Amino acid sequence: MIWEAYPRRTEKQPSHLECILNSLTGLNELNVEATRRIMKDVARRPVSRYELEAIVNSIYPRLQSWIVDLPRCIQDGQSSVPHIFLLHMYYHTTIMVLFGLLKTPLESSERTRLISPEEARETCIDSALQVAHMIRMHRTKWSIEYISAMAMHWVAIALFTLLDNLDEPRSRDAFVDLCFVARVFSRRWLLAKGILRMIQITAEKMNIQLPTETDTLLDDFSVNSWDVDKDARRLSSAYPNFILLAQRVSALGNTVDDPIDMDEWLAKWDGEKARTPDGRQFEIIAGLLPPCA
Repeated sequence: MIWEAYPRRTEKQPSHLECILNSLTGLNELNVEATRRIMKDVARRPVSRYELEAIVNSIYPRLQSWIVDLPRCIQDGQSSVPHIFLLHMYYHTTIMVLFGLLKTPLESSERTRLISPEEARETCIDSALQVAHMIRMHRTKWSIEYISAMAMHWVAIALFTLLDNLDEPRSRDAFVDLCFVARVFSRRWLLAKGILRMIQITAEKMNIQLPTETDTLLDDFSVNSWDVDKDARRLSSAYPNFILLAQRVSALGNTVDDPIDMDEWLAKWDGEKARTPDGRQFEIIAGLLPPCA
């Protein structure tokens, strides 16, 4: 089967769709298994550190086998068709999500049995840098205007992962590149606008100084794109703040009553900037009350 870029007509290339579909199925199976094991408690009670380590330690070798056993035609560097980039970014995002649950420093009463926070952190950063690298290749070959909406998720998780490692030059450069891409996405998709806004506010709440290279981009986004009232009201998304999700699963940092979903989280933290003394404005943005007449 042949693939050709659309709407731009370029050289025709093998699509490799059969190999991609088969490999995607295997990666989905690993993701489903990991999700079911981590979220098996219907009450969504936090999972112990040891249990998380055991789950990740069980899934990760199979993820490594998956990437090694890919058909040669869709291995990294063998073809530049966009869906191969997306498949590899999906793999690295899976790694960032799993190890992101384990990179929080241990409490005094805890000890590492299988995977240390340092190892988890390094593994997450390596995968985030790989996502940034593949996004750069996609930009060079096909531009960002012709990328699948699924890439929003891969870019979002990489941005959250790099957020607390910006003192390292490679992470800083990758973050700047991915911020630019997220800004492009935000012009096309409302969900991407919400994600970029979550990144901004999360950095502020964590007292993280974002790279100066992103100042103009994010200032333009805040002034000319993001509308705290209009955009917050339009969002109805269970897409989580990844940093808070990792804390929720591992019982660190917030309680089950704290919002982590995009619409509620932005309503809380963006809404408070325009809140009236009685708190009514926050509840309007969150969709709990009708606007004042």
